Amino acid sequence: MNQFTEAHAILVSFAFLFQLFFISIFMSRAWRKSRQVLLNKYPQKVFANLYAQDEEVEQKRLRVRQLFDYLAFTIGLVTFMAVQFAGTSPNSIADWMLLIALVQLSPMFISAYWCNQNSQILSKRYPKTIRTAQLESNKLSDFISKSKIMASVAAYIISLGFAAYTFLVARPHELKAVYLIALSTTVVIYVCFLVWKLMYGQKKDHFIDQQERAIKISDTLNYLIVSLTAYSGFVTAVLTFNLFQLSDIYIGVLASIFAQAILFKTRNQYYPINPSVYKDAR
Repeated sequence: MNQFTEAHAILVSFAFLFQLFFISIFMSRAWRKSRQVLLNKYPQKVFANLYAQDEEVEQKRLRVRQLFDYLAFTIGLVTFMAVQFAGTSPNSIADWMLLIALVQLSPMFISAYWCNQNSQILSKRYPKTIRTAQLESNKLSDFISKSKIMASVAAYIISLGFAAYTFLVARPHELKAVYLIALSTTVVIYVCFLVWKLMYGQKKDHFIDQQERAIKISDTLNYLIVSLTAYSGFVTAVLTFNLFQLSDIYIGVLASIFAQAILFKTRNQYYPINPSVYKDAR
């Protein structure tokens, strides 16, 4: 193994280990702690409108989430040790790292499913679906700065132009550029749908006031737009590495960092802004 390859091996190995501990240990504990604090500080007997399930069910879900996180960590650590002992190339280690990232993110997807399920139950329990016109305006610029919107649009246009240049000029018929920009466009359409639904769709939480709802909308929109900008930047970086035939290791490390950044940014996504408004008035 030459010095250059050894440096790549050290880089991807460090990124692999950091990913394992950050997602399955640090972020897992932070999520469970926030949920436990919510359950302890705002018990279901007093804040009945805050919970769709019994407290026993919520506690069971915390234990299941912990089990899944530790199982994902064990699978990742065993995989890491196996590829190290097998003398696997840095490029293959990077591929394994991204595969394990999907395994580590699975418990988060399960938790998100539970939270969305709870929202649907609460929405049916309190079936008021007409959005009142208490917000003074419903323009996108009222919730997020125009500069962030322009930056997101510019980042997408740059990634689109870079993909077109790669496919038509630099590397004719390079399908990777087409795949990436198709995926990027799909993400853009999906984010636009989420933004529209957030601003003009049905109001599912009828306990928070208009000011809190505006804060919640603003925070979510900022997250969506910033994530979209970052994703377009990531696509441009991948195309750049591919164009200059740089090592795929850097792409893997960047993808891992990007996934961890999104996870960290959304760590409090399902925590209510003001839980006290859900207190049972009876």
